[in-house]
Amino acid sequence: MEIIMREAEGSASPADLCSGCYMPPLKDFMDDTKILCSKENETRRMLVQLDALMNWSRMSFKPKKSRNMSIRKGKFR
Repeated sequence: MEIIMREAEGSASPADLCSGCYMPPLKDFMDDTKILCSKENETRRMLVQLDALMNWSRMSFKPKKSRNMSIRKGKFR
């Protein structure tokens, strides 16, 4: 799984959390994965790449267990 995550990580730049504070676009622990991007199009591109890599490895995401959250200008969307 680590190889898949590192390959997908290259499709987005680090998330800009505040002035000069950056977070890697992918955070993963065990079977949980978080995608952090500053731009919506980077998030979508990373999801497409992750989906392709998961299909290649014959694994899949479980949509029922998946959640998403958007924050814009400090407000949840």
